[in-house]
Amino acid sequence: MAGKYSGLQARIKQYGASAVFIPCANHSLNLVANFAAENCKNAVHYFNFLQKLYNFFSSSTHRWKILTECLKMNETPVFLKRCSATRWSARADAVLAIKVGFKNIKEALSKICDDKDEKLATLDEANALLKQITKHETALMTAIWNPLLQRINATSKSLQTVECELLKGAALMNSLVKFIDHFRADFANVEEGAKELSDLSSFVSEEKRVRKRKLFHEETRENEHQFCTARDEFIVNSFYVICDNFKAQITQRAEKYESILEPFKVFYDWNLSLENRKKYLNILLEIYKNDIDANNLQDELDQFLIFLKDNTELSEACVDDNKEMNVKVELRTIYTIAKDMSCTFPNMETLLKIFLTIPISNASGERSFSVLKRVKNYLRNSMGESKLNSLAMLYIEQDLMDELDTEKIMEEFARKKSRRKHL
Repeated sequence: MAGKYSGLQARIKQYGASAVFIPCANHSLNLVANFAAENCKNAVHYFNFLQKLYNFFSSSTHRWKILTECLKMNETPVFLKRCSATRWSARADAVLAIKVGFKNIKEALSKICDDKDEKLATLDEANALLKQITKHETALMTAIWNPLLQRINATSKSLQTVECELLKGAALMNSLVKFIDHFRADFANVEEGAKELSDLSSFVSEEKRVRKRKLFHEETRENEHQFCTARDEFIVNSFYVICDNFKAQITQRAEKYESILEPFKVFYDWNLSLENRKKYLNILLEIYKNDIDANNLQDELDQFLIFLKDNTELSEACVDDNKEMNVKVELRTIYTIAKDMSCTFPNMETLLKIFLTIPISNASGERSFSVLKRVKNYLRNSMGESKLNSLAMLYIEQDLMDELDTEKIMEEFARKKSRRKHL
């Protein structure tokens, strides 16, 4: 898809040179979370534990009933969720469930372990899970992954909305990077959250004897690094690895959006110098030369910016005490003004329309088509392709369907299909 030589974007650019390749921001966040977990050994163990915990309780109605009774002690019970193999942002629900019901899940496992009527295989599995959940490392990983995945999941939902445009999407990605920086610098807060869950503060590795590697002939330990405590080892090999991978991957993807946004700064960065404004305008002219008129383009932009500053509705919201335009301007408002004055600023309207319609994510469309199993169930197994496509379209455009009067449509359909003959 993303190959610039023989990928889909290269083939599309053969037919439309002005087509811009935009990586789906929602899929990017999914890959970011996946990459951050795969590069940390403790994270891999943690998510495997979450899946085993869900499989253990969900495979038996008896065990699920015990878990449900324990979870109902909370004011807002959250039941265990499976770990999605593809949508990593959906794992936020799985981590949130274990965070909210951490002590209740331990109690449910203890009840199963104390039940002598259970099978030996069940007791063995329950003991292994109970031993894992009582570790301080498990509570720490829960305190680390819950805020990270919650922020990623919330950002992912915002990126899938129809109203989200490229500028807002890039700002959300940058805000995630800053959030991770603040989160990384405050491990004490993570420890406090983990202590509330497990009531422990000691690591399992502290209770074991530290193994030293056997030295070979003429080998020294000068270049070896030994951590003073298990806490330091966890911070360096787990906490920093997760946060740094998140930051590096998000930053790498955010740079792509920044490179696309840069020429459009003439519309939303009001403090640009005249030299940079001309440079960015020439870039837009080169890319969209078939869509805009090159004659007097600079003069049209200058007049458009002057018109925006003199516009009373916009100036009240965007002009500060120094009579300078603020950088944070709502581009939809600017486009509305350009559209109303399209006879005066035709090129500005065209460029703003192109900018606002550049997609930031396509996951919402994929999710609409993923409900095919709900449309074509066993009762509709013999339907044809035409009817299936029609039902799928009705489901995808459900917002429009809710506005229709279905009773009137059914009455009209029944009247046209009536086979009663008048004698």
